[in-house]
Amino acid sequence: MGKYGSKTAPDVSRALKIQRTEAYQILSALQSKGIVSATFNHPIRFSAVLLDRAIWTLVNAEKARLKTLETEQNELVDLWNKIPEFKMNASEMTEDDRFQILKGTNPISSKINEMVASAHKNFFMLGSEKHFMRLYHSDTLECLYNSKVDIKLLTSCSENGMHIFRGVDPTKIKAMPDGIKNLCFIVKDDNELLLFMRDEQQFSQDMMAMWTDSAAMIYTISLLFNHIWESSKSSYLFSKARTVKYKYQA
Repeated sequence: MGKYGSKTAPDVSRALKIQRTEAYQILSALQSKGIVSATFNHPIRFSAVLLDRAIWTLVNAEKARLKTLETEQNELVDLWNKIPEFKMNASEMTEDDRFQILKGTNPISSKINEMVASAHKNFFMLGSEKHFMRLYHSDTLECLYNSKVDIKLLTSCSENGMHIFRGVDPTKIKAMPDGIKNLCFIVKDDNELLLFMRDEQQFSQDMMAMWTDSAAMIYTISLLFNHIWESSKSSYLFSKARTVKYKYQA
């Protein structure tokens, strides 16, 4: 709509190849965010605000939401503390496995940052170049590199992408076999697992991952990681071999 002018919901549904009801839902949601307007005539035509104005609107709405939450923080904590606690007997308490389904870049990045900050022993990650690039641009990798935990990183990064690992012990990074596709997971301290459930081609808002503390799942994924680690090439030796090969060819 920003490029071609105002459109009706049927126009949008045909252009995006989605159901008309879904088009109405999307347009209604965009209206509520203040970045789409509608006419009073029939059929209703929808128009998009200019992109810079749309971004400004979304940013300021998010700032207002965070400011409100910050203002109400003390009040919310005070109300929470006034709720009586129910104490269970030790015999009644059970330690069940837990899991969370996280959708979108922000919740997933927040969970990864939490795992990095709370790591005490080790942090193992397997992922593609795009997965590691996302962490690099969010400064998560820098925080990980500054920690004192044992790091092992398995990646399919190209030579051009290896700069994101600058400053890391090269023995802690390996280039995983080419046959591994669309797989990314993180194991922390042998007690937390984050498993990406969609490949890196998905849009940021469509990214999905599962976090769990299930001992069985963590053990299984750790075995998979160690197996791939043992069969993978050292990224340092791999880079060195390519450098020698290029010099020899020259």
